Amino acid sequence: MRPLILAVLAALTPALAAQQQQDAQQCPLALHRGVRVSGNDIEPQRNASSFGACCALCTQEKDCKVFFWKEPAVCWLKTKAAPPVPCAGCVVGAA
Repeated sequence: MRPLILAVLAALTPALAAQQQQDAQQCPLALHRGVRVSGNDIEPQRNASSFGACCALCTQEKDCKVFFWKEPAVCWLKTKAAPPVPCAGCVVGAA
């Protein structure tokens, strides 16, 4: 069973990397990987399948200056940034 899981992960990794590269090119905000920011939330929390989707939600919200995305699909829009804190699997975009 373990070799099958490793084979599936190996096959998905290039596709995931390509999606993340495309997301980064399409997002007009400066991206910061491996950190999170707290507070200044624009309620409610949103679901977004990628940080690119979260970025798109932020650019459509007039008060959004920052977004915080965490795998697998958590998206918080924010009115301003707070000091960043290390966070595995997280991406922050800021204007």
